[in-house]
Amino acid sequence: MIQTQALKNKIQINEIEEGDVFSEESHYIFVKTLGKNSKGETELQLKHLESNQFVTLSETYVSDLLSTADQYETEVEVGIEDKHWTAKQIEAAKKKGELADDSTVREGDLKLKGIRSLWSDIHTTKVWTVCFDKKGKALTKKAYNAAKSAQVENFMTKITNGEMNLKEALQQVQDNPVLDIEKGEERSLTGYKIQFASNDGFYDVIDMDIEDPENKGVNIRKVNINEIKWLIFDGVKYNVA
Repeated sequence: MIQTQALKNKIQINEIEEGDVFSEESHYIFVKTLGKNSKGETELQLKHLESNQFVTLSETYVSDLLSTADQYETEVEVGIEDKHWTAKQIEAAKKKGELADDSTVREGDLKLKGIRSLWSDIHTTKVWTVCFDKKGKALTKKAYNAAKSAQVENFMTKITNGEMNLKEALQQVQDNPVLDIEKGEERSLTGYKIQFASNDGFYDVIDMDIEDPENKGVNIRKVNINEIKWLIFDGVKYNVA
C-alpha cells in the first residue's frame, strides 16, 4: 500500500529503448535553498520521502510540476454537506446578475460541495494539509450526568437573572445538546491519502509532519472526515462554516 515498496525494482538503464514508458509518484519535504545552476535557476534541496534520499530540483521543476500542501491562493467557505440550489436562491441570483436569465441551473442542482465530498473526491496521492478534531473519548456516566446538570443550572441562572426567557433557553438546549463524548483535541496534518473509500468516515493517510524510522520513514494516521475544520488542496483553502 505504501509507495516506498515500489522503489525495490531498479530500472536497468542499459535496457531502455526508445518509446519506453515511465511513471513517477513522489512526495518531497523541502530542506533548503541552494545556489543557482548553470542556467541561472535557483536550485532547491528536498528530501524524497519514498527513498529517504536528498535530491536537488530546479525552481522551474518545483514550480511547474509539483503540488504544494501549504500554499493557497483562494479561500472558500463550505459546509459539511453539499449545498443545492433552491428555487428562491435561483431567482435571487438572477436578480443580482449572478446568474443569467437563461441559465440552465435548476432547483436541486449542486451549488457548492461540502467538505465530505471535497475530501472523498481526492482520488490521487497529491499532498494536502487538513485540520480536524481527533476522535473523542467517551464520558463516564457520572461525568455525562454532571455535564447535563451543569447545563440545566447554567440556563436556570440566566432565566432567573433575566438574561433569556424559557423559550430561548429551550432553543439553546436543542441547538447545543450535551454529548456523551468528550470532544477530541484539534490537530493539523500534512500528508496524502492511501485509503480512498471509507464506511465509517475514517481514512488512513500518510503523515509527512513526523517521520517514523521503524516504518520506512512514514507514519500512518487516520483523518476523521466528519470532524474536518479546514483543508488546503490544489491551491484552495476550504473552511468549514
